[in-house]
Amino acid sequence: DISGSMSGESIRQAKSALLKAIASLDAGDRFNIIHFNDQFGRFSPIPVPATKNYKNSAGAFVRYLTASGGTTVQPALRSAMVEVGDPDAVRMIMFLTDGDVGNENAIIGDIRNFLGDSRLFPVGIGSAPNSFLLRKAAKFGKGTFTHISSTSQVEGKMTELLSRIERPVLTNVKLTLGGEADLHPNPIRDLFHGEPMLVFGKAKGLKNESALLSGKTPAGYFRLNLPLDFENAGT
Repeated sequence: DISGSMSGESIRQAKSALLKAIASLDAGDRFNIIHFNDQFGRFSPIPVPATKNYKNSAGAFVRYLTASGGTTVQPALRSAMVEVGDPDAVRMIMFLTDGDVGNENAIIGDIRNFLGDSRLFPVGIGSAPNSFLLRKAAKFGKGTFTHISSTSQVEGKMTELLSRIERPVLTNVKLTLGGEADLHPNPIRDLFHGEPMLVFGKAKGLKNESALLSGKTPAGYFRLNLPLDFENAGT
């Protein structure tokens, strides 16, 4: 977000965090940068490999950005979601804004329709962001919502978020029960290093004595049978 409300300390810290993120990319990573206010633009037409030359060019691109104009989110976010990426990679989208984003139903509809296998991590800065929308976007985007209340915390909080999500432990997580189940969150988000996983809900008509937790690890596919305690269960 490079709209006018991001001017000053917000844009300075956001750019600093982005420069650190670019510097931390490995040779096997690919990346792109999309900026938006009333309109949107991008560093590259497609994601590029994190080579030294591309990282240096991206750094110069970020340093040149200035804050001005209004906040129009939907076209930029849709563009990020439909961007062609590596089908074998865990694709993550950082969505950073300090604006009171409207058009909620259309944005959530786009996330449902265009996100695919990507993960969306909304970050709201200050007191103005539409936290309800950003939390909902994180839920349907299989990511997490980060709220940064003070502009002085932007760089630190962003560095913490990026450090956490660069180490996915289990992706494409599914919990399979032998009956009808209403689980939350749905879909289940990825599991990252140092984070707990909590899934709760209600079920009826269970036919199996265990639930199957499955997903993908950096080493391959993962399957774990979890015993169900029928003696102490209701329905």
